[in-house]
Amino acid sequence: MKRNPKWKRSAVSVIASVTMTFSLAFAPGVASAFAAPSNAQANDVPAWAIDDGQDASSKLTAQASLPTTYDLRSDDLVTSVKLQNPWQNCWAFGGIAAAETSVLSSYGSTYTSSGLDLSEKHLTWFSLHPVTEAVDSTQVGEGLHLFSDADTAAYDAGGLPIYITTLFSQGVGPLPESAFPFQGAEKIATDEYYEAHPDVLAADTKSQLELLAASREMTYDEFMQAQSASTGKTVDELFEFYVNSMLEKSKVDRTYSKYDDWTIPETNNEGQSNRLLTSGFLLKNGNIMPDYWTNYETRTTLNESAQTAIKQELLNGRGVSLVYHADQSGTYTMSDGVHGSMYNQYTSDILNPTHAVCIVGWDDSYSKDNFKTAAPGDGAWIVKNSWGSTADATADGFNRNEYGLLNDEGEYTGYFYLSYYDKTVVQAETMEFSTNLASSDGFYTMQYDYMPAVRGFYDTPDSSSVVSSANVFEEVDPTVLKSVSTRTSQENMRVTFAVYLLNDNAQNPTDGELVARTSTNFLYAGFHRIDLDQTVTIPAGTKFSVVATSSRLDDSGQRIYNASANKGLSKQTAQEQKAPAWCQAVVNKGESYLYADGAWQDWSDYLEATSAEIDGAPVDNFSIKAYAEAAPVDSTTEMYRLYNPNGGEHFYTASEVERDGLVDLGWQYEGVGWTAPISSTIPVYRLYNPNGGDHHYTMSEEEMTGLVKLGWNYEGVGWYSDPEEGTPLYRQYNPNATSGAHNYTTSKEENDSLIALGWQAEGIGWYGLKATS
Repeated sequence: MKRNPKWKRSAVSVIASVTMTFSLAFAPGVASAFAAPSNAQANDVPAWAIDDGQDASSKLTAQASLPTTYDLRSDDLVTSVKLQNPWQNCWAFGGIAAAETSVLSSYGSTYTSSGLDLSEKHLTWFSLHPVTEAVDSTQVGEGLHLFSDADTAAYDAGGLPIYITTLFSQGVGPLPESAFPFQGAEKIATDEYYEAHPDVLAADTKSQLELLAASREMTYDEFMQAQSASTGKTVDELFEFYVNSMLEKSKVDRTYSKYDDWTIPETNNEGQSNRLLTSGFLLKNGNIMPDYWTNYETRTTLNESAQTAIKQELLNGRGVSLVYHADQSGTYTMSDGVHGSMYNQYTSDILNPTHAVCIVGWDDSYSKDNFKTAAPGDGAWIVKNSWGSTADATADGFNRNEYGLLNDEGEYTGYFYLSYYDKTVVQAETMEFSTNLASSDGFYTMQYDYMPAVRGFYDTPDSSSVVSSANVFEEVDPTVLKSVSTRTSQENMRVTFAVYLLNDNAQNPTDGELVARTSTNFLYAGFHRIDLDQTVTIPAGTKFSVVATSSRLDDSGQRIYNASANKGLSKQTAQEQKAPAWCQAVVNKGESYLYADGAWQDWSDYLEATSAEIDGAPVDNFSIKAYAEAAPVDSTTEMYRLYNPNGGEHFYTASEVERDGLVDLGWQYEGVGWTAPISSTIPVYRLYNPNGGDHHYTMSEEEMTGLVKLGWNYEGVGWYSDPEEGTPLYRQYNPNATSGAHNYTTSKEENDSLIALGWQAEGIGWYGLKATS
């Protein structure tokens, strides 16, 4: 079905079969839609903000006791080390490394079995280019703008972890490396280009020598004269030596030439947007870790909550992207032939961050005395860098560099230890993904916020009265709303989402019918998406709103409300700071609304009235998004059954993309399990156990709620049961299994066989449609 958007709507297309299911790890207290409000709230809280669930804790605590050391590589959850050369987009490599690990752990997969490899090139290019007409006609120009006109400026502009979650939250990426490989259009290697262009080789050699001279506080001529005096060679002889050395190194440690065409066209050969693509992984949470230091200015005391949070995220199977100052002068780093090249760092000075990496583990017992200057205490992060290795280099020399700790085979691994106490560490972030929108027909992300929060969040004033934010959307064709999202600016916040179908000529975002409401806790600041636990169909041509009410408890137990939006870097400020890019926000009337002091106000009017307070910084629309699929035409859907031979779990899905992705990862496809109705009054809830690594399915809202309270993650409605009870799905439980403990089957023979083997019969799980000839 071709869709003609009224104001914007380009489908995000699923282009690859490398998909896995992910889960929401920190979502305790998911409230049922329209749960009865508590008396304390019913009298003074608007209908859209009513919530009788449980508030988030006021303190970050570990879910379980933390071991003294852990390394994600021990569980085969870390992909190969890459080499970012010839560009300076370390932030993309660190972020993709974190994303790859998070994706692998989401469904019990491993790097060995999957070979997962995601694209840094696609992430870099579209993070640093603004929205175009083809993407969203109402927000043209929003996002990051580079000052440089060079075609490759995006790859050398640097970046922040927030760029990553900003793009991924739009429903874009991450994509497989094979779709957008880290190379130019002609796939020319640097050594091949140098041999064909000796003048470029000479110029690049001189540039490297100038950098080396500057690091020694010398001019190029001074450096060359000093080298001439110490070696007895003429300057010309020395330069020829350096040129030949650079060429030979490029043949050993190979990269693709920066002089190739690295641009990504707006559309592909089929006219499809190259931006609006995904491999099926959709960002669920972009978690901003707590401040690393209790005092950012002095950085003398570590924030215990930050340490706990990072370690907990690693234990949950998530890589942690980290920003710090990478010392390349040898002042703060250790290198020798035993441990490898640059195998640890402790920086005692407060320096600006220059590099982004991925933390994959920690060791509390790593001695403070191992560092060049003793650190204040023991302990170090195990860090995956993007400066290549010999252990993970390709057979033809790509990704190769003699860097990092040595392994037992004497190979450079590309990893190093970073002291807990390194004073340049300032920012950490993690990601979670799911594939519940991985429909072969794609999905739609309705949104107005494409600008990254380069300068953090703009927060409205705290209030003890309800403050809410809302976005209003309109769709031409019938649509099924599946998920909603927001960004929280602080830790330990609780958000109530409400969906309204608006009346004609509605005066505000709640002038209509309340059709869905749900609440959840968010442990960390950042981007958060939740799946609706009921079907919400948006009729053709209907305006609807998503309202978000965010609150937290202060030290006295008082509920505090506020709203927040992304804050960017103005063009003038970026020029003054000599930043490579500046931010543009596009805020039109009728898009975002703020509820404060008992009334709704258009967000564009609010921003105009507070322009002096904002001090010229661009502030975007509210980061409230709606994720939807086209309303189904068929009334039934086939449910696919798969089996994981490693974990013993049976898995069930209606998604062909999810099915094919799991098969690619080593799961066994067992055919169609049953046929389910597209919709009914009886949902079957899907849950995930982040500790056991398996799924559970139930018609019981009580069982679903109970499992969520025990730490299971609610993943929304998996499918629907047949009210006519046509075909029973028998449910069995294996009391001896730690994963894959439940099985569901339409076969009475399979049910009885498992019972005879010691499984416990648990009755009927749900019903499929009656089979027809």
